[in-house]
Amino acid sequence: MLGESLTPTHLVFVLVIALLIFGPRRIPGIGRAIREFRKNVAGSGNEVESEMRAKSPSGESAKLS
Repeated sequence: MLGESLTPTHLVFVLVIALLIFGPRRIPGIGRAIREFRKNVAGSGNEVESEMRAKSPSGESAKLS
């Protein structure tokens, strides 16, 4: 979906706009914040999955719809 329509030209355009909006000093901090957020979200998903396995009667993970 998104990968098919997102070309390197689009990526450069988005990065230039971000540079204009936030400035060169804030871009690295924003990148770190996004990386940290992604780690926390991934960790939360793992915690939820392990809790579901522990609570299910058979010990297998339940399928989420």
